[in-house]
Amino acid sequence: MNISLLFSHIPDVFFSILNGKYKQVYVEILHEIYVLYQESISLIDKDILVDLLCDVMEQHSNLFDHDEEFLDFRTSREKANYFFRKLRDAKWVTEEQMMDYTWKVSVPDYALSMLRTFEQITNGHQEEYRGRILSVFQHLYGEEKDSYVSLHQAYENTVMIINGLKRLNYSIKQHIETLLVESDLHKVLYSFFYDFEEKVLGAYYYRLKSSDHVSKYRVRVLEAVQKWQFDHERIRQQSELLIQDKVFRELHQAENRIYSWLETIEKSFSQMDEILNEIDNRVKLYSRAAEQQIKYHIRYTSGIEEKLNTILLEIAQNIQATSPSDYIKDDVNELISIFSQEFLDSNSWKIPYQSKPKQCSSIVEKGEVSETDKKNEIEKILKRSNQGKTVEQINDFLLRQGKGKSIIPMETLPAEKEGDWLSLIYAIVYSQSKKAMFELSERNEAGKRTIKVGKITIPNRSFIRKGERK
Repeated sequence: MNISLLFSHIPDVFFSILNGKYKQVYVEILHEIYVLYQESISLIDKDILVDLLCDVMEQHSNLFDHDEEFLDFRTSREKANYFFRKLRDAKWVTEEQMMDYTWKVSVPDYALSMLRTFEQITNGHQEEYRGRILSVFQHLYGEEKDSYVSLHQAYENTVMIINGLKRLNYSIKQHIETLLVESDLHKVLYSFFYDFEEKVLGAYYYRLKSSDHVSKYRVRVLEAVQKWQFDHERIRQQSELLIQDKVFRELHQAENRIYSWLETIEKSFSQMDEILNEIDNRVKLYSRAAEQQIKYHIRYTSGIEEKLNTILLEIAQNIQATSPSDYIKDDVNELISIFSQEFLDSNSWKIPYQSKPKQCSSIVEKGEVSETDKKNEIEKILKRSNQGKTVEQINDFLLRQGKGKSIIPMETLPAEKEGDWLSLIYAIVYSQSKKAMFELSERNEAGKRTIKVGKITIPNRSFIRKGERK
C-alpha cells in the first residue's frame, strides 16, 4: 500500500471533528447526511441539508447553552450553518454553485466509504453468503466462463465471503468480551436472545451451515479452477486481453495475477470449513458465557438471601489480604466466625478420588450351536463372497461385452440380471483403480446426465479404454 497516495486523498484535518467534545453531535449529523445522500439521486440541496441540521441542533440545544463558542448564535439555523462549515472545512462534504445559482452539497468518495463503515459498525452488518457463493459458481460456469472478467468477479466474491466470515468471527469475540463485563441482567438477556441472534449471526449464516452449505458448490468450483490452472493457452489468451485493456503492461504480470486469483479461490473453498468450525466454537463459548452470566445475576442479584451471599462473598474476598480480626468488628466476631476453607470438588484442578462401584458378576451359560446352523452360516458367507468381483474379472467383463471396442457406452451393457447389474456397479467403482483397463468418460454438461434403459436408470456416460482418451 502506498501511504503517500493514501494521504493525498484524505485531508489532514479529516478526523479533527471526531476528536472534540461534540464528536457525538458530528457523528449524528454525518449519519443524517449519509441517509439523505443515499436517498438522493443527484446532489443534495444545501437548504434541505441545513433544515435537517436544524432539527439536530434543537435535539441537542441543552449542550450549547453554557458554551461561550455558541453565545453569538441565537437560532438553530445559525448553529446548523456553523456545524456545516466545520464539516466543509474538514472535507467531509463539498459545496458548489450550480448554473441556477443554487448551492448543492456532495460527499467525497473517501468520506462516503467512511460513512458506510460507520453505518455498518453502528447498526450491524449481515453478509449474504448464499448469494456470494452462488455468484462464484455462476461466474465459473456461465456463458462467459472463459473470460478473465468472470474469473475476476468470482475472485472478488470469494474474497468478500472470507472477509465476511472473518468479521463475523471477530464480532462474536467482541460480544463475548462485552457480555462478561455486563452487570445488568436485562441487557444480558437482550444481548443473548435478540442482539446476538439477529445482528451478529442472522438467518444467512444458519442457511450457510445447513441448506446452503458450501459443500454443495465446493466440488464444482474446484473442478472449474483446476481446468483453468491446467489450460495454459486460455490463461495466455486472457493475459493478452488484460494487456489490451491496459490493466497490465507485461504479459508475466497478467499471468501471475490470474494464477493468484485461481489460487485464492482454490484455497478459500478448500479451507473454508476451518473458519466455519472456529465460528461454531465461538458461538458455543458465547452461549456458555451468557448462561453463566444469567445464572450469576439470578443467584446473587435478587432477594435477601442472595444479597447476604453477595455481602459474605465481598467479606471473604477482602479478608484474603488481611486477617479476619483486622477486617471484622468485635461485635460481628461474637456472632459469626469467618475463615477460609478449601476443599476438592468437580471444579478443582485435582478431582477427589471416588470408590469404584462393585461389579455384580453372574454365570453365563455357554450355548450350543448345531451343525446345521453352522453349515447355514458358512453357506451365507460363501454366497456373499462369491458375489464380489475383482478388478481382473471386471476387465474381462468389459472386454467381452465391448468385443474389442475402445469406447463402450454404458447403456449397451446388460443390466437386467442381478449378476450383470453388480458387474456394472463394480465397473464404475473400479474405473479409478490403477489395475483397471477402462475409465469413465467425463460428464456431458450439455446433454442429459442420466438415461433410462428398460426399467432402470443409469448414468449417461461411457467406459473408455485407458490411454485412448482424446
